[in-house]
Amino acid sequence: MKEKTVSVSFMLMGILFCVCLISANLLATKQIMFGPFNITAGILVFPISYIVNDCIVEVWGFNKAKFLIWTGFLMNFLFVFFGYVADLIPCLLYTSPSPRDRTRSR
Repeated sequence: MKEKTVSVSFMLMGILFCVCLISANLLATKQIMFGPFNITAGILVFPISYIVNDCIVEVWGFNKAKFLIWTGFLMNFLFVFFGYVADLIPCLLYTSPSPRDRTRSR
């Protein structure tokens, strides 16, 4: 039986790709000022995933890059699923806002 090996550099590039993809989606909710422009913080991270993917295509080929793109896509869904499950879990009583706090003027 032939053993399949994965290079450490491919594994690290794959991890970096997935982290950039997920963090870009997470940071998309943060608005920042970039000079005179109001942009999301995810725009700063997302191009790194393209650079990493381009390097993977050049070094390991299109099939490995396609596999990594689908892996990042599935990891993104996994991240969203974990967030959904965390929202279903009830919060602690002392962290939920009381009705008295909602009526207080600020």
